[in-house]
Amino acid sequence: MRIRNYLWILNIVGALLVIISIMTPTSYNDETATTYFVWMT
Repeated sequence: MRIRNYLWILNIVGALLVIISIMTPTSYNDETATTYFVWMT
């Protein structure tokens, strides 16, 4: 099968997505009480 030769690319893409999701915060609270940003929603 020719697709089995390219399955390693899925592992690299999945690892990159995991690293990006760990490094990216899901929320950010500014110094003021009214400014609160929620990411990845």
